[in-house]
Amino acid sequence: MGVSGGLVPCPEALGVMLVAIGLDRIALGLGLILAFSFGLAAVLIAIGILLVRSRSKLDRLGKPGNSWHRLLPLVSAVVVTLLGAGIVLKGLMAYVA
Repeated sequence: MGVSGGLVPCPEALGVMLVAIGLDRIALGLGLILAFSFGLAAVLIAIGILLVRSRSKLDRLGKPGNSWHRLLPLVSAVVVTLLGAGIVLKGLMAYVA
């Protein structure tokens, strides 16, 4: 969570700051990045608290005999494949039109 939350520079923050500098609204850009960072921190803290609170439920799901252990890789592969196909189709539709 730390890597996604700020250890790696955020490309969106860089984009916002570049646009703010281009519009000569540096204070607005810094304010937007600050608000984004606080929101991201709040969400990451909430996810961490939920994971700690729901540990007992997750332990029951994590037993090796459960059937979802076998199905999870297949389901995730299908979801990623469908999302990729959707992105390709959207790109093709924009290219053709």
